[in-house]
Amino acid sequence: MGTPSELELVFRAALALLVVVALAVVTLRFGLPWLVRRPLAGRPRRLEVEERCSLDRQHHLYLVRWDEERLLVATSPDRVTLLARGGGGATPQPEAGGTP
Repeated sequence: MGTPSELELVFRAALALLVVVALAVVTLRFGLPWLVRRPLAGRPRRLEVEERCSLDRQHHLYLVRWDEERLLVATSPDRVTLLARGGGGATPQPEAGGTP
């Protein structure tokens, strides 16, 4: 049992680095999406932004799901407006008093 040569030490270090990088890639590829999708504390999420559409730098449209209801919301720097409200699978209906 002699001392390992420099080439053998470099080979061991490269192999260890390869194993660590492979574990990091697998963890980020499969573990991170699972953690993001996982409900908080065993409860299903009641509020979720399904889609977002930027109209310009300061104006956006959001399709928000709240329980089984969908809301179409417009935002600007000075206000938030509910444009339409609809059921889970239905097409959003115009809000009463809104413009057609």
